[in-house]
Amino acid sequence: MKNQKMPKLEVNLIPASAWGQNVRAVVSEGSWYSLRVKFGASKPAYSLATDPVFLAIRNPNINLDEYYREEAKPLSCGGCGKTVTDGLHLHEKWVFDDENLIQKLVGFMPVCEDCHNAIHMGRSNSVGLGESAKEHLKKVNGWTVNHLNKHLENASSQWLQRMGLKYQLDLSWLVKEGLLSTKEIHLNWLNKPPRVYDRVGAISWAKARLETPETLILDTETTGLIEVAS
Repeated sequence: MKNQKMPKLEVNLIPASAWGQNVRAVVSEGSWYSLRVKFGASKPAYSLATDPVFLAIRNPNINLDEYYREEAKPLSCGGCGKTVTDGLHLHEKWVFDDENLIQKLVGFMPVCEDCHNAIHMGRSNSVGLGESAKEHLKKVNGWTVNHLNKHLENASSQWLQRMGLKYQLDLSWLVKEGLLSTKEIHLNWLNKPPRVYDRVGAISWAKARLETPETLILDTETTGLIEVAS
């Protein structure tokens, strides 16, 4: 990998002990939404106080065309540059201190579905999206097959070295940058069962459940129930 430019995308194989240990797990939906808007993963939703028409009624000098132009602007993926009109994933960027066992947040990056799958290659492999994720990674970074394989080998080797290590979450960057206050970060929420946020996450969760011998699936039907007065 010598003399190669810094890749636009890198595989991020999170240690098993750190799965579900992230920003989204310890902040409210409102705080997470604010971060998504701040870093370009989502457009701000209209409210009574921000709706262009409502503002124009209160202030006739407001240029509605300017508001609508802003709304029409697409969101741009920080990985491949793809533009979308709806929403992107907000990727959390981490640095792992293997000596002091600290998992430190260092930033965010809005990414499309393809880039998100490429970054989280381990999860993509587990749900049958590994090959497409590898192709996307190779294409975005302009890599040869050898460069791709070398990167994957390094990521896997690093993941194996971190196996069994338990890291402490460091979210001080959020407070330092004035994005959230300490009161808005709830580290005790990490004790709750992990939540599923997207389609690939749901597939991964279901696959893991089906591979567990103790899993019992109960299918119930509620149509046609008649309420009987007592």
